[in-house]
Amino acid sequence: MKRIINNIWQQFNRNDILPKIASLLLAIIVWAYISSTKIGEIKVRIPINFENLSKALLITEVETGYISLALSGKKEDLKNINKKDFKIIVNLENPIIGKYKKYQVEVIKADIPENIDMSLLKRNVGLTIEKRAYKSVKVIPKISGELNDDFILGSIIVVPEKISLNGPESYVKHVDFVQTNNISIEKVTRDVVKDVPIKKNFSRKIRSDRSNVKIIIKIFQKKSLQKITKNIEIRNTKKEYKYKLSEDYVDIYIKSDDEGLELNEDDVEVYIDTVSLNIEKLFKNKKKKLIELDFLIKSKIFIEKAKIISISPDSVSLKIMK
Repeated sequence: MKRIINNIWQQFNRNDILPKIASLLLAIIVWAYISSTKIGEIKVRIPINFENLSKALLITEVETGYISLALSGKKEDLKNINKKDFKIIVNLENPIIGKYKKYQVEVIKADIPENIDMSLLKRNVGLTIEKRAYKSVKVIPKISGELNDDFILGSIIVVPEKISLNGPESYVKHVDFVQTNNISIEKVTRDVVKDVPIKKNFSRKIRSDRSNVKIIIKIFQKKSLQKITKNIEIRNTKKEYKYKLSEDYVDIYIKSDDEGLELNEDDVEVYIDTVSLNIEKLFKNKKKKLIELDFLIKSKIFIEKAKIISISPDSVSLKIMK
């Protein structure tokens, strides 16, 4: 055994293995040191937090929702960096209202190594901030389809009649009404009662206080109603102008609680009213000799036990001529 050990030692010394092993170990140590001190660079994309904005205000335009950071330092340290170690904020405590403006970006960093250098690739972000507006608008049901000849469409009830919208002032002010999704009454023979979604035909920046409304559509058999044909009166006309309706008469369908009650045209009146028109201004703006406008027909019945169910047509076109 002693002889074997001596032989190994002689071979070790003869081939100069010790210096070689020592050189290899030294090289490994130097490589490890260089690697640990080697400088690298990374970029991280951080979402922006908009802080201290009043609830009475809204951001309507954003240049970007993210800011990139450039980080440099030891590669070993960079490996442990997480985007959660940083927070990008924009303080909106005193914003400019209604105008596009650049706002300064601030970085809050967590406990990261001090020898890591950090720089913002963008130091501000452009925003437009507006006042939050509220508005109550009418809900108009969208009806399609035709009833059988023996039936007639009665009143259409919307519950609630109006909904509340809120959003940026510049958007909300342009919305005067909302519509429902389509409701078909094709060949329907009885009342329709449905919860119907509101059609989102307005900007996504606008929110509504409800997404559905209840629609009640009354359907009547013609044989259960009395029909009166009546001429349409034009009220509050001016002598210096001429007026011409697209329809002179309408059919009025009336339901009476008293089956034996006979009604005639003197029991009702139907009319359109031009009192709200500024005719002189209309002609001046349009520079024409003829103006055509649409009017909903208004009606009234003088019998307490009777109710007007339907008027056909329910609107007419009026030509006004100088």
